[in-house]
Amino acid sequence: MANIFGDTRQIAYVSADLDGALGHLAGRLGVGPWFVKRDFEVPDCHIDGVATQVVVDAALAYSGGLQLEVIVQKSAAPTLYSRFLERFGDVLVPHSTSSWVSDVDAVAARAQACGFRQVFDACTGLGRIAYFEHPDRPHFAHEVTEYTPARQSIFRQIQKAAADWDGNVPIREDWPIPDV
Repeated sequence: MANIFGDTRQIAYVSADLDGALGHLAGRLGVGPWFVKRDFEVPDCHIDGVATQVVVDAALAYSGGLQLEVIVQKSAAPTLYSRFLERFGDVLVPHSTSSWVSDVDAVAARAQACGFRQVFDACTGLGRIAYFEHPDRPHFAHEVTEYTPARQSIFRQIQKAAADWDGNVPIREDWPIPDV
């Protein structure tokens, strides 16, 4: 059976304390450097099909070829992030995985045909994202990320920084500027 979402490229964690989580991941596990976008207002965002405003801090790093993300929700709107924290607490266990695709709609159709429900979607300046949950495991999500040239550029730069990282400056503010 083929993976309906495509290759898993990222594991994401939800935390209530971004700097604490990144300090642990960089200082104890040696993962970094972390590129942090703070107070990001997720544009054109829908939770369970209803338009809402969501503000997050999001950090990205690589461990080899695997991207890691840590998300802290700053806004009050109930989301899959806040539901996860309410259920499990700030334990740094995986919240979701992500695949990077060229056709979000095609993947969404496959996922829905297999019983997944779209619980979150947004259209950021870098492309679309959508999260899906299955009723058998409603607290674990799979994100589908539109793999646009701008997003590819940012991810390449973060992966290169990880390959060259000497342990200095483990947290870097903002994401790299796309070079496309």
